[in-house]
Amino acid sequence: QWPFMGYGFYETDHFPDGSADPLRVRLGRVLAQAGVSLPQDARIRVVTQCRLLGYGFNPVCFWFCETRHGEPLAVVAEVQNTFREVKPYV
Repeated sequence: QWPFMGYGFYETDHFPDGSADPLRVRLGRVLAQAGVSLPQDARIRVVTQCRLLGYGFNPVCFWFCETRHGEPLAVVAEVQNTFREVKPYV
């Protein structure tokens, strides 16, 4: 959780699978289902809309995964509908 002037990033908003695992582990599982291995030292960047005043409207997030040397591994589009159902596309 990262609150700042009404904005917030909550790990629980992303890749919900009912587990209490960290976000990086859940992303790794999504990639593994697509046959992509996420190294421990991989860099992950996300383009997302943070919550505003506790409310979240984020129809799509883009996760960019690369090696520590900057070589691309995968891009994941995490699509969410108004019923909070999430579908990742690798």
